[in-house]
Amino acid sequence: MGSRGAYSPCSLHPTFQMLDPENSHGQKAFNGSGQGGWWEGFGEMADWGWSSGGRHSNSPWLLGGGEAEAPFTEVWKGKAAWLGSLRKSQLTQLCCAHPRADSVAWNPHKLLTAGLQCSALLLRDTTNLLKRCHGSQASYLFQQDKFYDVALDTGDKVVQCGRRVDCLKLWLMWKAQGGQGLERRVNQAFALARYLAEEMKKREGFELVMEPEFVNVCFWFVPPSLRGKQESLDYSERLAKVAPVLKERMVKEGSMMIGYQPHGTRGNFFRLIVANPALTQADMDFLLNELERLGQDL
Repeated sequence: MGSRGAYSPCSLHPTFQMLDPENSHGQKAFNGSGQGGWWEGFGEMADWGWSSGGRHSNSPWLLGGGEAEAPFTEVWKGKAAWLGSLRKSQLTQLCCAHPRADSVAWNPHKLLTAGLQCSALLLRDTTNLLKRCHGSQASYLFQQDKFYDVALDTGDKVVQCGRRVDCLKLWLMWKAQGGQGLERRVNQAFALARYLAEEMKKREGFELVMEPEFVNVCFWFVPPSLRGKQESLDYSERLAKVAPVLKERMVKEGSMMIGYQPHGTRGNFFRLIVANPALTQADMDFLLNELERLGQDL
């Protein structure tokens, strides 16, 4: 992992060395995977360049993770194509899965806010791989002598054969919002995250952990008693105690909910994920004002 939390070419080099036949002790890797989006704590997009020359010769499968949630909706001509919400977006370059990926995992229940749970695995393979891996033709579920084409019983392709309604959640949302509606939803989230970061730079007491690349905005609130005291030996220790206190106060007030976390040598900081499509700039302003109000006596 790189310093911002994403996969990087350098961090994967030791793994590639282990995959070499002379280092693998006769074992062969099952798959290689990479992901991008908010599950990396800072929202850093993974660097797919590490596999630009193709997957490692000793690893049979390359999986791309669509944690960024902008919809992968078609696997076409061997490439994962971004359609729907990022089809026309200026953000497309951040989210393209590597063209050599064998499969892409995608969770519309995250940034697209489809109903839980809604996940998809998109495959380049056209040989009915899931059926060959999971299909057991259980006679009490998937009778083979039905009057219609039994290939329509797609539940036999998956381990949990009763989850096929996941796709209905996505289909209904897409029909209601349309491709342009989903595009606006994602673009709005990115715009609000950028707005919030820029507003923080204008206010005393807010310090970004780093510039946001996705919809994660990570920041410290520096209370009045700590401002200008960054050189104090106990500054980091005292600052790390601020987020838990503010979290307690906001919860008891019932005004908002923001998560916090430490990371490596960094003490507790707030990690706000802008995902709710109903949010506006006014909500971002309220968040800043409320943190100032709740922390004014610290």
